[in-house]
Amino acid sequence: MIGSETEAPTIIACNANINFEGGGPTGPVANGVIYSAPVANGVIYSENPNFFVTKDSPSVFSEEKGNHVAMEVLSSKNLKQGGLNKGFIETKAPIESVKAAVSKFGGIVDWKARRVHSMVERSKTVDERLEGVQDDILHFRKKSDQAVVEEFQVLKELENTKKRIEELKHALEVAQTEEQQAKQDSELAKLRLEEMEQGTTEENDDALAKAQLEMAMAGHAAAVSELKSIKEELEILRNEFALLVCERDAAVKNADDALAASVEGAKALEELSMELVALKQSLQSAQASHLEAEEQRMSAAMAKEQDCLKWRKELDDAEEEFCRLNLQVLSIEDLKLKVDTASSLLSDLKAEMMAYMESVMREEISDEHVLEGDVSEIVKKIDAATLSAVDSKKMELEEVKLNIEKAIAEVECLKMAATSLKSELEVEKFTLTTTKKREVELDKNMSEIVVQGNVKEAEENSVDLTNQLKQAEEEVDKAKSIAQMAREELQKIKIEAEQAKAESKAVESRLLAAQKEIEASNASKMLALSAIQALQESSDSSETTKEDSPTTVTISLEEYNELSEHAREAEEQARIKVTEAISQIEAAKESEAKCQEMLEEVSRELAARQEVLKAATDKESEAEEGKFAAEQELRIWRTEQEQLRKEEKSSQEVASPTTSPRTSFEVKESTADEQADSPAPEEPSAKEQTQKSLGRTETLSETKDGKKKKKSFFPKMLTLLGKQKSSRHKST
Repeated sequence: MIGSETEAPTIIACNANINFEGGGPTGPVANGVIYSAPVANGVIYSENPNFFVTKDSPSVFSEEKGNHVAMEVLSSKNLKQGGLNKGFIETKAPIESVKAAVSKFGGIVDWKARRVHSMVERSKTVDERLEGVQDDILHFRKKSDQAVVEEFQVLKELENTKKRIEELKHALEVAQTEEQQAKQDSELAKLRLEEMEQGTTEENDDALAKAQLEMAMAGHAAAVSELKSIKEELEILRNEFALLVCERDAAVKNADDALAASVEGAKALEELSMELVALKQSLQSAQASHLEAEEQRMSAAMAKEQDCLKWRKELDDAEEEFCRLNLQVLSIEDLKLKVDTASSLLSDLKAEMMAYMESVMREEISDEHVLEGDVSEIVKKIDAATLSAVDSKKMELEEVKLNIEKAIAEVECLKMAATSLKSELEVEKFTLTTTKKREVELDKNMSEIVVQGNVKEAEENSVDLTNQLKQAEEEVDKAKSIAQMAREELQKIKIEAEQAKAESKAVESRLLAAQKEIEASNASKMLALSAIQALQESSDSSETTKEDSPTTVTISLEEYNELSEHAREAEEQARIKVTEAISQIEAAKESEAKCQEMLEEVSRELAARQEVLKAATDKESEAEEGKFAAEQELRIWRTEQEQLRKEEKSSQEVASPTTSPRTSFEVKESTADEQADSPAPEEPSAKEQTQKSLGRTETLSETKDGKKKKKSFFPKMLTLLGKQKSSRHKST
């Protein structure tokens, strides 16, 4: 019942509640609802679950009932029959999320847990099948034993029949000899009868001949009857022999069928055991992958949180540095403004002084001499302070340049060490790939060994080998983790080197700023000196004018105080600039010392990592040697197994039956008696196999134990790295 796609939206009533979110599909829907076009958001509640064909043009009648709208949908058939399909469309809000919609139709399932559950179910089914196959094997073994017993009984009956046939043959030979004697007697009797007919003998002879003839005839008849009975018995025995031969053939066929069934059961058991081992391995790998995924997720979350904290700290530090730089820029701008104002004031004062001195030079010579002495003292003080500050700053700049060159050289050394570590990591990756390939080959060899051995021995050896392989995988994972740690540390070292470069660049920028400030102070000094020289020239000119004219220049106390205040302000500004430059140089020295400490720590960490890499390479070489030894042992074991198989085949060919049936029966009886008295001949070979497999496992376990003893090095290195990280964080 599918509606047409070209028609208007047609809803067919049903007996279930269905939610539609954002329109529905164009086709059959669960719980019996079929519609032909998208439906509005809402829930359909049906009262009369009668379906009708959507191709018929339906009639729709609607009426309001409280908060709902009752909608009647009638088909042409139902209109004729008076049928009615009612439904309430609920005008609630649609489903908000896909999760809620999925939960309406059965909920959410964790596919990983379900996968693990399916693997467990498969393992259970395989176990059940294994148990069934084992039961079948026991049943077929019982049947084969019964067939062997029946064959033994049939062979005994055949032997008895053969003995009876030989006895009957002997009796038949005796009867044949008696028959020949009877024939001779009858011939003699015939000759005598002929003689009696001729009348050549007497009457007494006739009577004797008749008596002898009768006796011969009676013996002949008895011999004939015995011969007939013997022939009948022979035919009966032949029939019985044929029946026994048929029964023997049937028993042999049954025994062959039972053996073939047991062999097939053993093969099926081996296949199922292999499937079980594979399922167990896949289950373990799935669990391990699940745990690894969870660990990776947790580690990623922790790393994300740590990165967020680091980024926040870096942002805070950057904001603080930005604010500090802004303050420095503002202070520099203020100083520039002050210098500009001071220079403008000085120029104005110079102009005023020149004009005033030209006008009032002849009035007050004594006051002018006092002013000249004060100005000379101020100039001397400024010269001494500025010269000492400039010399100290030059020395500090040279030291900072040397330190920057040293830091650059150390950074280049670190780059070279990083490249060498990268090359060593590539070599380690190559060795890891080779070890993985050899592990895959070892897995294949071990699977072949498990298939060739018995089931119980294979299970025990597989458990040991799986444990050993797990240990090898753990060691490989640890080596991988160490390599990852080394990579992370290299990345951190690169980041720290970049930070050191940035800090060195910042120090250089600060030094340039200090140099510019020193140049500005030198310029201000030159301006002050030029002003002083101008004053001296003006004083000299005033003296010459004094000599020429008795008039002198007089300055008021207010002007003198203003000039002295301007000079003091200039001195204070110069001192402030010098102190700021000294503080900047000290900060640069501190940053340089920190960079040197960081470089020393990085060099130490590089040395420690190189030692770790050497230890890892040594361990990998030892693991390769152990794997080579295991491969050689496996090859030796294979050659021994092939030799044993060849010897068994040759012994079977030598012991194949070539004698008569009686001798073959005797050989079978003797072999059966030997089997009843002594254990099976295959047991010592199985024991030898178990001893050899145990010897291999012992050698492998010894190699693994040697690896285990050297595992204590890794946690030590991890603790050392943790201590170095903690010390680094403390220093930062």
